[in-house]
Amino acid sequence: MGADYLASALGKDAKGPVLVIDGMSGNVTGAKRAHGFAEELKKKAPGLNIVASLPGEWDSLKASDIANDTLQRNPDLVAIFCANDDMALGAVEAARAAGKDKLVVIGVDGTQSALKSIEAGRLNASVAQLPYRCCRRCSGHTRSCSSCLLTPPTRGHSSPKLWPSACQGLRWRS
Repeated sequence: MGADYLASALGKDAKGPVLVIDGMSGNVTGAKRAHGFAEELKKKAPGLNIVASLPGEWDSLKASDIANDTLQRNPDLVAIFCANDDMALGAVEAARAAGKDKLVVIGVDGTQSALKSIEAGRLNASVAQLPYRCCRRCSGHTRSCSSCLLTPPTRGHSSPKLWPSACQGLRWRS
């Protein structure tokens, strides 16, 4: 879902470097999230290429350092995908400190901190793997969702928008 969001945010014909910050080195969860993002990105926006995939050790400060170092080497970086929200929040701060306010940053987990950052217009999106919370908003499609995408609120809504993966086209009401 993170790759889907990125392709829709930048356009399927977008080009540019993307950074992936996964979890602990050797951790299956972080590796699967990073691999899934990379595979989908190839399909959804082949002009976006991953320039680095580095372990952020689930830590916001480590992710901030990685984002900062990568921005030094790739000042034209267009997006950062992080395997959890804490790392994404660190990456957002590094991007803003570098004057890259338009850089798209996506996290995973749908944490309260991420939601607040999305509402504040800082973090772009978070993939939430909370099937019950996602699905109870999906107009009765409660058994079909596995993850949801949280994005900034739209006009008329004060809460972030929830996009269930298996319920494409359905939107929840606040």
